[in-house]
Amino acid sequence: MIIEPGTNGSYAVNAGESVFFEGQNANSINILAKGKVDVYISSLEDLEGIDAKKLMDKSYRLFSIDKNIFIGSNDLFLSKKHTLSYRASEDSIIFCYYADGIHAIEELFSQKNEYSTYIVNSISKIIEASYQGLKELEQLIKFLSVLADNLCLFFWILKEKHGFAYEPLHSAFSDSMFKLQEMKDDNISLPYSFEADFLECRHFEYDYFPSEEIDKLKMNYYSHVSLINADLKKQFFNENFMISQYHCTDSSLLLESILFKTKEAFKVAEQYIALLYSEQEPCIFEDFRKAGLQMKESIYDSKDITEVLQYIVNKVKNMAAIFKNDYDNILPIDIRAAEEKVNQLAAVLESKTPNTPKNIDIPREGIPEELNNSAEKILAYSNIPKESCDLFMSSLKAFRGLKDKMSDDEKVRKLRKDMTTVFFEVYEAVLKRVIVENNQDKLLHMFLTYSYMDEKLLSSNNLWTLYDLSERPSSDESSSVFSMQSWLQLIYNKERDPSVNGFAMDYFDVFREMRKQGTIKEHEKAAYDNNRDGRLSFEIENMFKSNHKLCSRQISTYFPILYDDVIIKDLDKALLTPKKINDAIQKVLDVDFSAFHRQISYFNMKKGIEKEIIMQSIRPDIILMPTYGINAFMWQEISGRVRNTPGRFILPIFTEGNIEDMVQRLIGTFRWELCKTMMGLSWNDISLKSLTSEYMDYLQFFKKNKDISEEGKEKIKNQLKKYRNISKDVFVSDYIIWLNYEAKGTIRLNKFTREILYKHCPFSKEIRQTLLSHPSFTKLATQYENNRVLQVKNHENRYAKYALDGITIDKEMIDTLEFFKNF
Repeated sequence: MIIEPGTNGSYAVNAGESVFFEGQNANSINILAKGKVDVYISSLEDLEGIDAKKLMDKSYRLFSIDKNIFIGSNDLFLSKKHTLSYRASEDSIIFCYYADGIHAIEELFSQKNEYSTYIVNSISKIIEASYQGLKELEQLIKFLSVLADNLCLFFWILKEKHGFAYEPLHSAFSDSMFKLQEMKDDNISLPYSFEADFLECRHFEYDYFPSEEIDKLKMNYYSHVSLINADLKKQFFNENFMISQYHCTDSSLLLESILFKTKEAFKVAEQYIALLYSEQEPCIFEDFRKAGLQMKESIYDSKDITEVLQYIVNKVKNMAAIFKNDYDNILPIDIRAAEEKVNQLAAVLESKTPNTPKNIDIPREGIPEELNNSAEKILAYSNIPKESCDLFMSSLKAFRGLKDKMSDDEKVRKLRKDMTTVFFEVYEAVLKRVIVENNQDKLLHMFLTYSYMDEKLLSSNNLWTLYDLSERPSSDESSSVFSMQSWLQLIYNKERDPSVNGFAMDYFDVFREMRKQGTIKEHEKAAYDNNRDGRLSFEIENMFKSNHKLCSRQISTYFPILYDDVIIKDLDKALLTPKKINDAIQKVLDVDFSAFHRQISYFNMKKGIEKEIIMQSIRPDIILMPTYGINAFMWQEISGRVRNTPGRFILPIFTEGNIEDMVQRLIGTFRWELCKTMMGLSWNDISLKSLTSEYMDYLQFFKKNKDISEEGKEKIKNQLKKYRNISKDVFVSDYIIWLNYEAKGTIRLNKFTREILYKHCPFSKEIRQTLLSHPSFTKLATQYENNRVLQVKNHENRYAKYALDGITIDKEMIDTLEFFKNF
């Protein structure tokens, strides 16, 4: 139905015809005089450029409203945009009164006294219906959450039973690994064959209750307002326009908060359904199916894999029916295609030869001979004082016998602390001797690279795996990935300078500070700079010790030596190899091609090139911490005071975490910190445009930004709260969305964040071309391309002047021109 703007009138609406659309201008008071209207809300954050069909495809029916209800009046008092869509479910009549502002509403209320009361009543009823819809959706999400979590848990149970090598692609599976171990520790009975009851019981904590964030006091207030005698209400609200305006505005704000949470909840529901089954992205169904393809060699009956897949299909089918019947929404799922995949897998598994364990890996018994008495051998090689050795061995023997090695008991904590102190003393002593003697002993390599020290703390299977892994290269200097042994050797040999300490002071800063304090003299500088032992000790004390703990999986019960209790994933699969890391980095660079580029001042006085600004790509050094952990850190954005030195990333050498997620977070943090360093004191000065200054300006003044909706402002507030008002962390969360969603044309960010990221973290040329016609990117792409062409022209003009003077420009300058031309 088309309502003519600026006019009053009566409009007949046929069943199935839309009345207003979410995001459309709200400039009239509308009374449903006859019929019935369904109310919809979409899960879309950005409605810019979205046509009516796409909007309704992504919308969900919340409830229906009957005659004598005012439609969309709440929007007149807030954003002036419809927050809901409306579609007639039967032939209807709507009276419309044009009202383009508060003055027009006040005039209408003065002419029709009862309207203020009717509008407050209408908003109150819509509040009640919306809140009820949110509560029902909340229960549906809870069911989906329980189902998804339990399916992920059951995956690991089946993996343990059948021994297939497949590792799930979706990150949702990682938490369930910990849960499985926890349930084992608590002696909880686990199903090693398909059980629907197990999949529908809650085994995980659940904390998503959006309805609890709604102001209950106001909910109760407007619920009671609707029960007041009609004549009393009319007398009260008609007494003064300020009274009716306040109640209409306040109730509209309450409704807006409910609708914001409802919109968010539908997005969460979509994510859970996509997690269960998706034809485009990794999902639980697909991970089970791919694992099933490896079960042909299992010695056990593999019907449980087809049973769980059929179970997922049935649940998704039920969800599709619920969404169609209750929410008038067609889920983008081809159930027939899903069922066909299950049937195909069943046919493959039925063709296998049963009970043929010939390809199953049989755990090796015993241990390699050279690993016997590992701790004693390592301690003997270190030549540390006997008292330290005795303390370590007595503590180690006690630690071996602990039932709960992660206990927080005071005695256990003291054991771990005593051994930790000696561990680093041993590590430094062993490393220095290995470097001097060029010792290639395998045991010592395992100690220095993996923090292996005692064969009695690892199962024979883990020991053999670690032993075999030690044959593989753990460093790749050509791609700047270093094991801790290799890295510390570079520090010792003066091929790299020591890292900064916890106060952001490097080895040379400390000398300057000591000189100021008078504890060292200027003439001692050369000896200090060249002191290999001093450099090594500084790096171990200030970088290695702290990050070894921070990277570890159990920070609160930290223990430096590798042992079974912290190992969740098979060591060979948990190992971070240079290839895995470089592949993950390249995946980011395929999107954010300039992530490691920076502007550097360049000159060549011999040629007469006094100063040029060049673009230089400087990849970070990546240091693999010898621990089994889940945390990675961007330790330094540059190596010293010189701005063209590489940054330093630190990752655990073993992890069950997703390496791609880790790398994305590292590079996002790197971008922020590098910009701060390059901009110096002006990093947040908006008069000097940069990534950090523009993003800080956006975060500081979003509340005053009239172009950000109240819903958008609430989202930013929640984002700041989630990341404890740490601007860098907020940026990194947006950067990850930029890489994973916006680069694919899936709009998740607001337009201000998108503009900043497109300007300072532009997509690769291929992605820019793909998104060129996308409404949210067209303008940004044009601006970027104009700036790129201008940069090429400016550089060509400057370089042409050198040619006129007979100066051949250097490779660094040629590379810069190519950067702007080709990227």
